[in-house]
Amino acid sequence: MEQLRISKDVIKNYIQGKPATLEIFLSDTAHTHAIFGKDSLGTSISFLFLLELLKLGSSNTSNHNMKAIIQISILSTLILGVFGGFDNICKNTMTTCTRDEFRCMDPEYYFQCSKACGCKGPCLDPNAECLGNSLICLNDPNRNACPRSCGVCEGCNNLVHDDICEINAYRCNAYNVKYLCAKTCGKCSETCRNKMASDDVCDRFHRFGYSSRSSNYSSIMTDVCYGTCSSGCRIIP
Repeated sequence: MEQLRISKDVIKNYIQGKPATLEIFLSDTAHTHAIFGKDSLGTSISFLFLLELLKLGSSNTSNHNMKAIIQISILSTLILGVFGGFDNICKNTMTTCTRDEFRCMDPEYYFQCSKACGCKGPCLDPNAECLGNSLICLNDPNRNACPRSCGVCEGCNNLVHDDICEINAYRCNAYNVKYLCAKTCGKCSETCRNKMASDDVCDRFHRFGYSSRSSNYSSIMTDVCYGTCSSGCRIIP
């Protein structure tokens, strides 16, 4: 049976202007997801009607009627998602895309052939530019445009096929490999870690003084660069 699962955190995050992940399970084999939020991945779906209903609560409407209305709203959202409302981030934009163990590790190729390379979510960036545009990560809410790179969400999963990651596991020190093969490279295996995809970026920002309490970026830094900014947590090489 087709169903839509939506958590309270999704609604709460969206109301607060934070990215929120909505998971839609269309069948046992089809799994679509999208990230919603201000300026988030260019995805434009309006949850305003549903959100207003949820914020009103049951004080103005009986529980039964509220449930029925929300179900209709969710169904409308589901229809939008199936028929083009969601940007399909995992896709091939070239007809020549192949499951190539070497080319898939090149971010420029990967983001043009992410579906062939094994793209899976959640926590996805929209394009390769995110890997080279670290300054956007200090700009709230614009950093939502590159959620994985900027640590808005924590990318702990492999973005390419697991066997491709295993072949390249010996190169986990390389940023592109650690980014695309986060699970294989053990990015999230330590308690003391950075949510931002690149430790080098966190290190550089820390050296610039952005972790300081007097910095305008301190709140972002202590969140996404926790491992680097926390005293005695992660030693900067």
